[in-house]
Amino acid sequence: MNKPFKIGIFEAILLVVIFLFLNIFSTPLIFIIKSKPELTPYLYPLAYAIPYVLFILIVKFIWFKSKTEEVDFKFKIPNIQTILISVLFFLGCYFIAEIMVSHLPDENSTVIKQFEQITSIDMKSYFQEMENMFREVYAYFDNYPISAFLTVGIIAPILEELLFRGIILQGLLNKGKSPFLAIFISSLLFGLIHLNPWQLVGAFILGSAIGFVYYRTQSILTAILLHIINNSSVGILYYFYNEESFSEIFNVSNFIILAFGILFIVTFGTLLLKNTKQITLIK
Repeated sequence: MNKPFKIGIFEAILLVVIFLFLNIFSTPLIFIIKSKPELTPYLYPLAYAIPYVLFILIVKFIWFKSKTEEVDFKFKIPNIQTILISVLFFLGCYFIAEIMVSHLPDENSTVIKQFEQITSIDMKSYFQEMENMFREVYAYFDNYPISAFLTVGIIAPILEELLFRGIILQGLLNKGKSPFLAIFISSLLFGLIHLNPWQLVGAFILGSAIGFVYYRTQSILTAILLHIINNSSVGILYYFYNEESFSEIFNVSNFIILAFGILFIVTFGTLLLKNTKQITLIK
């Protein structure tokens, strides 16, 4: 009988590097999309999914099989009360992430200008590249809303959660790492693969929230649900309001958003702890 799979910190980093390398297999589809934009709604979901599917197959059937360890995704379904508490706790974390991201320095900030002077890096070009990238994403939502929702709202949450919570976080926990360290490492790696500081901060905060819920519920389905809610909300808000910020859409001050975020985190985080039992780590 195979043993539960285990992942050390350096192995987690290596696995993410391997995943990033596997993105090369999506390159032919990206070239086709750029030459024939009309194929975007059909090929983009596939191009996005290929690296994740290859990674999960390699890890599950080659990497851990060679060590006689078995990857076991936790597909159990928590009770409705736990799911509702988890969603409200996550909503509080979403509010906090929104505030944090909105206060990141822009290209005209003193911090960025000082960084340019110290490093001689042209940050204006970097910000322009980031703006172009976001513009492409927004154009995808504008031109192909169904394909965008399928990719960003459904496919991405499922595959990203299987990788970062189902494999990396669970593997670190199985290795005997403390829940705090395991959630921190998996969330940091999750943030880093987004390859820009704005998404890094938001992804780290929300990844930590999902990681905490996953650890307490021991359900990858709950993690996927929270990720779907997050991505779908962002897509829906942008599609209908051309905006991703609750404070901007509803004309509410950041202080109120922050207050609700803290209230939700404290209240529903406490309820989540009470509603779930302590997990015994594999030694």
